[in-house]
Amino acid sequence: MTASAARRELGRVAALSASPATRGERFLRARSGARPPGFAALLAAPRWPVLDDAGRELVAMAALLIAGRSSLALMIDGARLRAYAALVGDAVLEAVLAHDGGDQEPLPPADGLAGAARALLDLAARQDGAAAARLHRAEHFLKDAGAWPSI
Repeated sequence: MTASAARRELGRVAALSASPATRGERFLRARSGARPPGFAALLAAPRWPVLDDAGRELVAMAALLIAGRSSLALMIDGARLRAYAALVGDAVLEAVLAHDGGDQEPLPPADGLAGAARALLDLAARQDGAAAARLHRAEHFLKDAGAWPSI
């Protein structure tokens, strides 16, 4: 990721952190004693919510593949593996297969992976902590694998 893309991403994270936009909101925040988040808090905040729809879907599909990694590692059907690679990219699929961790959850079929990813994103949007944690884990995985989608 380039430095300018990282700054744009961090700016969007700051915008999502509920910083007051209007003078009235700033006045109410000052009266309540609440402080805006610091730089360290912004760096620790999850960045998948600021991605575009395709980026969020990629993170969710990676989370589902990581969760079903044990099933994926046993798969020998080349056509099915190519179908997964077509959805997430060869680099992401290779990184998931090389990953030691992963849960033993059922792996959605390749033609249903995008729908399952949207369902996971919907759960996370409804403040489901487990779904958000899965997406956050996938975010770190994609960053480590060098496959993080740039803004």
